[in-house]
Amino acid sequence: MAPSDRLHVSFASQPESAQRKYKETCQNMYDSLTRQNYKSYIFIPYNFGYHWILLILSIETGNLIVFDSMRNPKSAIQHILDPLNRVWKKIVKNNKGRGQWRPELNVNMDYPCARQQQGTD
Repeated sequence: MAPSDRLHVSFASQPESAQRKYKETCQNMYDSLTRQNYKSYIFIPYNFGYHWILLILSIETGNLIVFDSMRNPKSAIQHILDPLNRVWKKIVKNNKGRGQWRPELNVNMDYPCARQQQGTD
């Protein structure tokens, strides 16, 4: 994968503000992702509750891989997955990009990564 095939995008809002500004959050996500729809992967570092995770979106396959060292349940990040899925559907509908896009993101939370013990910083 060439360096030009990657881009780091950050939606660094806390869950509360993401809910308060849902429409604005979705529009910002849509604008960011459509500007980068020619990339193969988009890296999305996300901070919630003093914890960082990394979301990797494969544009061509519609797969979203979640790297979470604490192995939180999907419900812990549902506040970011919901708007991201909504935006993805809009992108697919508008046919922005390339490949055979699936209508919903396929979220993989079980991707192997280093594990962090509870209570460690």
